[in-house]
Amino acid sequence: MEEGKEGRKKKEREVEEEKGEEKRKVGRPSKAEGMRDRVYSLSLIDAFKRGEKRKEIDALQADIFKKSIKVLKSPEKQLEKQPEKQEEAGLSEILREVKEGFKEVKAELREVKEGKAEMREWMEDMRKRLDSLKKRVQEIEKSRGREEKEEGVEERKEEEKKLAYAGEIDSKSINNIMSANNKPRSPRLNGTQRTATRSREQQQNGEKEKGRDEGIRRKDEENRRTCMIKRKKSYDLNRKCNYNLNTNWLHLCLTRYKCACVGVYCDQGIFSYPGVKAKEKGIEVLRKDIEDIVGATARVEGIRSIEKKDKKGKEMVWVRLASVGEKIEVMKGKAKLRERREWIVDDLTEKERRIEWWIRKREGRKVRVRYMKIWIEEKLWVWDEIKDELREWHGKKVREWKGLLKCGRHGKQREEFQGETKRMGCDVPK
Repeated sequence: MEEGKEGRKKKEREVEEEKGEEKRKVGRPSKAEGMRDRVYSLSLIDAFKRGEKRKEIDALQADIFKKSIKVLKSPEKQLEKQPEKQEEAGLSEILREVKEGFKEVKAELREVKEGKAEMREWMEDMRKRLDSLKKRVQEIEKSRGREEKEEGVEERKEEEKKLAYAGEIDSKSINNIMSANNKPRSPRLNGTQRTATRSREQQQNGEKEKGRDEGIRRKDEENRRTCMIKRKKSYDLNRKCNYNLNTNWLHLCLTRYKCACVGVYCDQGIFSYPGVKAKEKGIEVLRKDIEDIVGATARVEGIRSIEKKDKKGKEMVWVRLASVGEKIEVMKGKAKLRERREWIVDDLTEKERRIEWWIRKREGRKVRVRYMKIWIEEKLWVWDEIKDELREWHGKKVREWKGLLKCGRHGKQREEFQGETKRMGCDVPK
């Protein structure tokens, strides 16, 4: 049995040499033979890469057959079939145009420089000519002075000869005539004469200083009078107006930060409008501008100047509207004035602002702030730098803070202000 098995194993089946096939063993295949076949097989990734390489080779072959061997002589056809060259040609044309433009600019700059050089040369020539003319004028003046001196000397000599020949005057008189013709000499003075002249000079200087002081004093008085007159006029205008909140007067005034803009103040409001004059033409212009800019139909009844001008000479006036409702419509459209750099600053007069301050004071707390200290309800709080905190001051007594109200302290002003504050329902300070 064992010999039979060994014989079977040794038997082999040979492949025919004509077919070119390999020799294989006869019998049942083992596991090792199956593993040998798998070693020679490809993975999926390698198969995929081979397929991509084949596609690239096929595409290259197709492109080779598509290209023609013909030579294109006309450049237009070349550009049509090759868009890349078209773009290059366009860029080259643009570069040429840019270079030509640079050349033109350079030529213009050269011309300008040449013109500047010519102007400098011309200016230098003019200066030289002026210098030469000045020198000539000086020489002419000197020559004239010499000629005049020579003529005067000759005339004096002739006069001396005539007088000496006539024998009318002596040599002393001749010397006196010569001294009279020349500049007057200061005579020699005694001690008393010198003291007298000094006292006279001192008196004259003192009178001059007094005159100067009087002139300065007069100018100061005139300036004060003009200021007082202006203040009186403005005060009279303010007194003539009604201080009620339901007034319809508008008052033109300068804004603080932009002198070119003029604002229209009312007793409780401001509508800006530059350069309005107190005439009928100004009324018509103001009506049109109110309708166009603000978008409100306001009837202007009158305008009155207040004799104030800005740096450009524009007048400031008061404007009276027909009703309070129209004024309210104008005030609603104040935001539209920003395009013209004109705006409404505040909608209250100075007195009405003080009244509002007293109302706020009655409703809230009284506070005053200074450097590193603050008063709250008449109590002083100080900032402690060491502890870095705010602490109450327990030292000396703190004075009550009175003083925001500067108007209406005495006389008729006080009575008027007390009446207005009572109408508003405010407490009047004593």
